[in-house]
Amino acid sequence: MARNSIQAFSLANPIYAAATVTFWTVSGGVKTSTKATLYDSQAGAGTLVNPQTLDDKGKFRQAVYADVPTIATVSGLTIADHDTGIILEWFDFSQIVTVSNYMKTLLDDTTAVTAQATLGVREVLTGNRNYYVRNDGSNSNTGLADTAGAAWLTQQYALSFIGQRLDLNGYTVTVQCTGTFAENLIVPEITGYNGNGYQQVTFKAPSAAGATMNCGVGIGIFAGIASTPITWKDFIHRGQDATNGICAEADAGGVIAFVNPTWGVASTHKLAVHNSARIIEIAGTSTINGNCTTHSYAREGGQVYNQPGLTQTISGGVTISNAYADAADRGWIYMADLAWVNTFTGIKYRLGNEGFIQHDTSINNIAGSLGGIDERVPVKTRRQPVRSADFQVWQNGTSIAASAGGIMWTAAGWFFYRGALATGATVAKQSNPENGYPQSLRLQRDNGNAAVDVLLLLQSLTSQDSKPLAGKYVTLAIRCKKGANFSPTATCAISLRTGKGTDESLYTGFTSAATLVSISLLGITTSFDTYTTNTIQIPSDVTQLGLQLTYTPVGVAGADDWIEIEYIRLDEGKVAVAHVPETFDAELERAEFFEQVWGGDDADEYIAQGAEIAVGATARFFLPYKRPMRAVPTLTATGNFEAYFPRTAGVADATALALQDPAKSRSALNATLAGTAGDVALLKAKADTTARITLRSELG
Repeated sequence: MARNSIQAFSLANPIYAAATVTFWTVSGGVKTSTKATLYDSQAGAGTLVNPQTLDDKGKFRQAVYADVPTIATVSGLTIADHDTGIILEWFDFSQIVTVSNYMKTLLDDTTAVTAQATLGVREVLTGNRNYYVRNDGSNSNTGLADTAGAAWLTQQYALSFIGQRLDLNGYTVTVQCTGTFAENLIVPEITGYNGNGYQQVTFKAPSAAGATMNCGVGIGIFAGIASTPITWKDFIHRGQDATNGICAEADAGGVIAFVNPTWGVASTHKLAVHNSARIIEIAGTSTINGNCTTHSYAREGGQVYNQPGLTQTISGGVTISNAYADAADRGWIYMADLAWVNTFTGIKYRLGNEGFIQHDTSINNIAGSLGGIDERVPVKTRRQPVRSADFQVWQNGTSIAASAGGIMWTAAGWFFYRGALATGATVAKQSNPENGYPQSLRLQRDNGNAAVDVLLLLQSLTSQDSKPLAGKYVTLAIRCKKGANFSPTATCAISLRTGKGTDESLYTGFTSAATLVSISLLGITTSFDTYTTNTIQIPSDVTQLGLQLTYTPVGVAGADDWIEIEYIRLDEGKVAVAHVPETFDAELERAEFFEQVWGGDDADEYIAQGAEIAVGATARFFLPYKRPMRAVPTLTATGNFEAYFPRTAGVADATALALQDPAKSRSALNATLAGTAGDVALLKAKADTTARITLRSELG
């Protein structure tokens, strides 16, 4: 039997750093107790140890080959041990033969399922496909018609069939389910998924609330490592009773999506996410008609994303005993721009350590017993509206020169330029400044530069972060020092700007722009000190705020014509708040809502994966975002990239990178390839630290 490399652990995944992965043989679609033989090459006799230990980036230390289907068990982590789906990379696509029309006729009849299973053949779809599952069906049927004699009996059989017997080839599969299903589903990896949204595979009821998933005492739908995003539409999801059952759980990067769900009674959580997994409620109507402890629960970087425009309807006397949303340990719940209908009894949300819940004033429509905080554990009720207030995250490099072409992005959220778009100025990260802060930002006129055009450092705050401060008193604070050749004599100040538009940029101009207050910095010294003003009341009709540091030099710059800043912050109230740095992970997670970068620091980073690639033409890769973004992003690609073909170990230059059908949460990435043709390809940065892909949805 042909031998091919195992791709499942060939890409870095920090969650699996130093994990132990054991590969088992498969019989009848089930993991056996026999370890598979692993090889160090495609043809040689050399073998590798089983289990394998992944490196500190969570990937194989070398290429690993197998000649049989396997199921991998991942262990040795802080999360529970878990299995992958069936890994079928043993199949040798070079051995595909032409089937005569007569044989094709045989395989197209009612024995096709059995024949394909026996031969180990995946059917490659040439069009969209519909399957059916009913309570009076049978898993020995074809699943191709909505009758008792043709429909399948269980959703898990449908999932396994799609995962093991089909190559989607980019087409969609819809599974119509009629009845009540007492199942605990595990989402598999699916071949031929091309990143075409979350609805390339959809399980749907015949009408709204037309089918029920009763998970009993277990987990209704579970998605983990190596699973493919799948959508459930128009289902009722519930547990056995108020003390048993979790409707859906995603872990280790798994993704589950729902359209028009109805959430019945459940135990601890209706939706739970961990370890960079995601659960998405797509725009439509989400109805809650059963009690639970928590509706949305996010931990360890997991995300629950309620798509803007979703209507959240509370039906009946619903009680949520812990909170509607509960986020901690870098858990992230997005619940802005929702329309709420009716109320429930309980707490709106709880924030634990490093939790992040993004919401707007629509949350006030929930009749919770508290205003959205945990009464037992003091937490910050509103995050710092200034992003990267202490300049921890630098995704665009650590030294950025002014450009005649426009604004330049520096630390996360901050951009700068010179008046008349002059050059001769730099923003640079400074490490280990005074007072224990991890870094600072230095705005400097270059040594010997004689231009006196103003230097500007700005941040446009989002309307979501600005509106809660309307009508409130706030305190503006900056901690900074000057260089020995600090030259401004008339203007050096930090200003709070206001506007009445929505998510506009200070660079292009706020609607009804005004400067509310400025702190002069002409008197700063060569030692760090804090400068504040606390007599500011934001007008009640303001919808956006911005920060602008203005630095107007004079004469010819010396070597130290600069201002260096440890933090800039804006706080509700008339008292300056001591600055406590956020964790780097929390700041990076927030920054990636606006800007995501691949490459640059890691010249060998794999960026995206594509299906069959044709050389000399436009090739399409799937670019999974690190997390959903604020708006549909734009792409900037610098440096050199190449496509790597794992099956042949060949490479080809990749040029003319461009987004295809971009959205807030995912995109396809087109590239032109030259060189040797291949099949499945991985896009990677060449051995060049300037190779960088940036997706940006900033306010600039």
